[in-house]
Amino acid sequence: MTEHDAQQVLLVRAIERQPASSTWTDEDRLHASQEALRQTGPEAERSTFVIERARLACERLIARKPALGDLLHSLQWRGWFTPVALLVALLAG
Repeated sequence: MTEHDAQQVLLVRAIERQPASSTWTDEDRLHASQEALRQTGPEAERSTFVIERARLACERLIARKPALGDLLHSLQWRGWFTPVALLVALLAG
């Protein structure tokens, strides 16, 4: 798992810990899981499935909330603490 993969996994995990909303619905969760399983196959390693599911989820999330893409991009060159703190604050309301 690369650093970018881990960032995507953690972003999706943070969003999925919140109740379903227009940003990320239960149907989105199911779609990401089913599509990742289809693409990786039932024999894939768990980490491969998790990475693919996060990638698919991020594609959908970023299409709805482009700021999340900016957040992921900022993690690559500015460090991780401030953007993560902002995301937590955003999600906490």
